[in-house]
Amino acid sequence: MVHEISAAVDLAQKRGVNGKQLLLEVEGLLLSSCKIVFNRMAEIDQRLRGKGYPQSVQRRPIDDKYNRMKEFIEIRIRAEMEMWRPSLSNAESALKKERPNVFKLEPSVYGIGINLPEAFKRLRDKLTKRKN
Repeated sequence: MVHEISAAVDLAQKRGVNGKQLLLEVEGLLLSSCKIVFNRMAEIDQRLRGKGYPQSVQRRPIDDKYNRMKEFIEIRIRAEMEMWRPSLSNAESALKKERPNVFKLEPSVYGIGINLPEAFKRLRDKLTKRKN
């Protein structure tokens, strides 16, 4: 279940959707799935203990197990909701990634200007990458 919750958070951030709403939906799906699984387990247990006659034995209650699982899921979902940080939209991330040009064609000496700070920054980045 922890994997499903983490996967939902990762996908929400990648796709730029509201993670809090998604986490609430994941919580509901996990809780309903747990209820189904615990009921099925109790039914199978009753059949096995009854040796083919399930009516001959009492079905074991699942409430305590379900309530513990419900508490675990709720705590985990609430923690993820508290830590939720929306990712940047595609437009915002494109703006952040846009780098200034080293060369610019503007009225200057002979028609070409050089953005020296950006040129030195790129040169420094290339040199540090080669060292690593």
